[in-house]
Amino acid sequence: MSSGEILKQNYHKKIFLIAMFPQVIDVIKKIDPGFSIELGSILYQLAETTKYLAKKQYLEKQITEEDLQIMILHALTYFNDYQKCVILSFKKD
Repeated sequence: MSSGEILKQNYHKKIFLIAMFPQVIDVIKKIDPGFSIELGSILYQLAETTKYLAKKQYLEKQITEEDLQIMILHALTYFNDYQKCVILSFKKD
């Protein structure tokens, strides 16, 4: 498998993950409502994946600058919620 094929496969995996994250988050919130370490872990991955895809799609001119800004705002929201999970998990201990 060439490096180009591997990169393309990784890109498609990231798109799949973004599509699946809301369902995973819903399940975690039902199992453990509120901010938890598990939710924080998922939110962190979602923030990083969103940021990566936003940058890649913008550089490849697949999205506009406005779309980039929206995706970055989503990533920041996920990251802020991740931080809440981390802070509240320390307070629980």
